[in-house]
This record gives sequence, C-alpha cells and structure tokens, in this order.
Amino acid sequence: LLFLPKPDVPQTVGQNILVAWNSRAEAAEALSDAMPFLLGADKVTLLLVDPVSGPDDHGKSPGADMALVLARHDVEVEVRQVSTNGSTIAEVLNREAKTLGADLIVMGARGHSRMRQTILGGTTREMLEETACPLFLAH
Repeated sequence: LLFLPKPDVPQTVGQNILVAWNSRAEAAEALSDAMPFLLGADKVTLLLVDPVSGPDDHGKSPGADMALVLARHDVEVEVRQVSTNGSTIAEVLNREAKTLGADLIVMGARGHSRMRQTILGGTTREMLEETACPLFLAH
C-alpha cells in the first residue's frame, strides 16, 4: 500500500527513503516489495528503533545483515540506530523522517486484535493518522 498523506504531497516520492527495520517478517516483506523504489533512490536509511543485539533479536550487529543484502542489490544504505527515550515508535519514525528529509517511509504493517489496538493503539495506525511523509506499507 502506498499511502499519501493530506494535505501536502511532496514533490518527490522515493528519492530519500527511510526504511523502518525491526527484523520481523512484515518489515522484510515491505523491504522486498519496495525494492523498485530502493533501487531508484538517491539515499536509503535503514532505521532501527531500540535495537537489541543477539541471535534471537536484531543479530550480532543490528542492521548489518540487511545492509549487506541491500548492498548486493546495489542499494547504498546507511544504518542508523535510535532510542525511543519515552516517545512512541511512530513519533520517532516521523521525527527521523523529518530530520533526514525523507520523502518515503517503508515499513511493515503489523496487525493486532481489535481489543489490543483499541486499548494500546499501534504504530501502523498512529503512522497513518499522524505522518506527513508518504508511507509504503506491507503486511
């Protein structure tokens, strides 16, 4: 899904891409589906929010494995790690997108039960409601 927020659609979409990476299947699907955008981008940033090192989490060097995969496809990528510091993940993604001048955010869309979404909210819903940057979502 390519989501263009209202009211301001940027003049370019996909030249400066922020990839929200968390090593989950939804993020991998989004990254794979967005490959045509990534191949044509001037800049790609792989963003890990609160990454955890280890074999069962983001790996020994968070983001390095996916950066290598992208490099094998001739996509130059910068890996960036940030902390939430009390913010929601959506707030961090939006802040980083603005800081980097991103014109597209690629991310996996994860579904939760309706009760959990209602009580706790969710990053996907929050991004759809609050982002000023176009989103490329996959589930």
